[in-house]
Amino acid sequence: MILRSNGTFVAPGRDDFRSPLPVRRERDRVRVFISARLRNAVEMTSAIRQLVSRDAQRSAWRNSGIHPQVTPSAPLRVAANQEVISAAFVRALTPTLSRRTGRGSKGGISAATGCIAVFILASVTLLSAPLAKAGNNDVAIAAALKYIRDQQNDDGSFGKTQTRLQTGMAMLAIASMGDSAADDATRKSDAALLSKAAKFLVAGASISGDIGDDSFRTESHAIATTALLCCVERLPDAEQRQTVGKELARAILLLRQNQDRSSSSAAHGGWKMEGRAGSNNDRRASAWALYALAAAKQLGLDVRPPDLERGAKYLLGSFKSEPKQAADHDSAEVKPDDVGGLSVDETGLTVETISAMGGWALTRIAPNADRAKKNFAWLTRNPPAWTGPNYFYANFFRARATRMLDASSDDTGAGAFATTMRRISQQIKDHQLGDGSISFPPGDAQNEVAMGGVFSTAMSVLILNTANSRLPIDEDYRAKPLF
Repeated sequence: MILRSNGTFVAPGRDDFRSPLPVRRERDRVRVFISARLRNAVEMTSAIRQLVSRDAQRSAWRNSGIHPQVTPSAPLRVAANQEVISAAFVRALTPTLSRRTGRGSKGGISAATGCIAVFILASVTLLSAPLAKAGNNDVAIAAALKYIRDQQNDDGSFGKTQTRLQTGMAMLAIASMGDSAADDATRKSDAALLSKAAKFLVAGASISGDIGDDSFRTESHAIATTALLCCVERLPDAEQRQTVGKELARAILLLRQNQDRSSSSAAHGGWKMEGRAGSNNDRRASAWALYALAAAKQLGLDVRPPDLERGAKYLLGSFKSEPKQAADHDSAEVKPDDVGGLSVDETGLTVETISAMGGWALTRIAPNADRAKKNFAWLTRNPPAWTGPNYFYANFFRARATRMLDASSDDTGAGAFATTMRRISQQIKDHQLGDGSISFPPGDAQNEVAMGGVFSTAMSVLILNTANSRLPIDEDYRAKPLF
């Protein structure tokens, strides 16, 4: 539809499809029109979803071919071009609008349809700027944080399954924003929320210092521990800060005690997913344990260099350094495209989650220029896709690894972090629902899907806010010892 100077829309004729429709001349008028009816972009996105049916969205995106990753549930936005709306997009929307009003109606289109078109144009104009610019994720993050805040249970926990892991994630998401962008009321409300959540975690600690869930025990314990580490300074009550500090000392000691110190070269330095139970160490659990230990060390708790070195050596034990042929049935071929990646075990295929976790370790715990360069190349060759089984874990570590690797890379990698974040941000925002939560990609791990929106939304905030995170573990150069 074409916006006329009187604010109405008319169906385009054949000539209108021969060149793109300029948006720049209409921008001011559209913004005025929208601002008179909607208070902010969150309401605008919600209005788009309400006014344009799912079928209409599906038809428009399928026929336009503008953006390869747009899904039917996505808000109507165009990521491909900042200045023009593709003629193909206009063509795709025309049948949808015509079905609502009938072709060739003398009075143009109805007011309702005009509103739909205005919302579409506004979303294109206001939401299609490059995602790398500061503030572009603010609307999505604000909606996500509102959703998270509304999910806290009466006992201070979050979620219904793996409540300790989810509580930790929710605390980290809120703490990652810092205090600078919040008003006084929000700061006080968040402080009370964090205090209540911390009380829940500490109250459920075992005699040994375990604050994790019954399942995925090491992972949940490490995440909950990291959350307390990153939030203890923001707790308003001095007595509670002291209590949490004592519990943190026990929680970190437990992580150190549970680290495998056997003589086996394949297992040495790692952690089992279920604490001391089970027979095999797990690289995913080990990465989270290392994350917690690194945070504890910089905040002044007793973590010794060998603890980190052993853990990093285990995590990086599956690193693919060079291409090689399989020597026998017990060894695996390493293809050139696998170089720089990591696998779940020493001889398996490269896996995105473990490769991203290894990249983080190479930037924070075990610096190695050659390995870092190869890992950076692997991450660049294998961009993030909206699929499981561990989309959120993988991109949490990918974003942090790429940020550090890109900063120290040569010109061949310039802009990789910005490119990565544009892609991830688009994927996450395309799957943000009307209540602010983030849906799960296909194939994601069942235990993660079972946790629901708190987990996926909190992790999305932590990913989207990577460049501006105020978590001490993400700002080691600013962090000061607390213990």
